[in-house]
Amino acid sequence: MNPNKSIQAQSQSIRQLIEAWLSARQELLIHFNHLCSLRPFDQPNLTKKDLLQSVTNFCNYLVDYISLGQFEMFEPVFQIIENSKVSDPLTNKRILALLIKTTMSALDFNDNVSQTINDLKTFDTELAFVGERLAHRLELEDKLIEQVFYALD
Repeated sequence: MNPNKSIQAQSQSIRQLIEAWLSARQELLIHFNHLCSLRPFDQPNLTKKDLLQSVTNFCNYLVDYISLGQFEMFEPVFQIIENSKVSDPLTNKRILALLIKTTMSALDFNDNVSQTINDLKTFDTELAFVGERLAHRLELEDKLIEQVFYALD
């Protein structure tokens, strides 16, 4: 087998995987922004049903996105980065640890939303916190994606 074809296939495969990851990210952000656009959550024209539907949609995309990163993206991404011999293993471990923290924050939000939704002020605070954690996560993921493309070139 031609090693160049193998490298090209791996490169094409990871690029497609990253494209799917970024597409899932875009969907997550659309649902997050939609949910945030409903603020203030106690406005009279916002029904509890509509709010719950938006929260459910966001949580579904949140868990799907987090799962995609955790179970499908991180291993091949870190493997390419580590094989490039340009990356710093300590930095990669730090990034992974921070990504896991953001995963836990997102899962905690999802697990607790049924309790916090009944207190709209608490829910708003929790939504803001998960938004901050997501922003941090996206920055970390962007660093990884940048490293992957650097390693592939």
